[in-house]
Amino acid sequence: MKKELIFGLIMVLIVSGGLFFVFNKKEEKKQRIEIKKVEQETPKKSSFSISDVAKHNNENDCWIVIDGKVYDVTSYIESHPGGRVMANFCGQDGSLAFATKGKNKPHSPAAYEILKTLYIGDLSQ
Repeated sequence: MKKELIFGLIMVLIVSGGLFFVFNKKEEKKQRIEIKKVEQETPKKSSFSISDVAKHNNENDCWIVIDGKVYDVTSYIESHPGGRVMANFCGQDGSLAFATKGKNKPHSPAAYEILKTLYIGDLSQ
C-alpha cells in the first residue's frame, strides 16, 4: 500500500511537471510572436524628444526611456513577469527603475534581449 502511494505521488509530480513545461513553452512562444508583431507595426525613427515620449503615457500607448533609448513597451505590459509595474513609467524615463527593478536587483540578460526588440529610437538631446 505504501509503495503504491509513493508511486502515485511520483507520477503526479512527473505529470504536473510535464504540463508546467508544456504550458510555459506555449507562453514563451506567444511572447516571441507578440514581439515580432510589435517590431513590424512600430515605425522606426532615429530620435524622439522627451515631449514626444510624454505623449505615450498610458497602458494602451506606452513608451519608456531607458538609458537614452526609447522603447515602445505597449504590447509587453501584459506579458511582463513583474506585472503592470511598467505602466507607472509610461511617457517617462524609467532608467533607474529598470536598472534596479525597484529593489536594487538587476534585470536578467533575457530582459535586455526583450528590450532590444522594443527599441524604436534614441532620446534626442
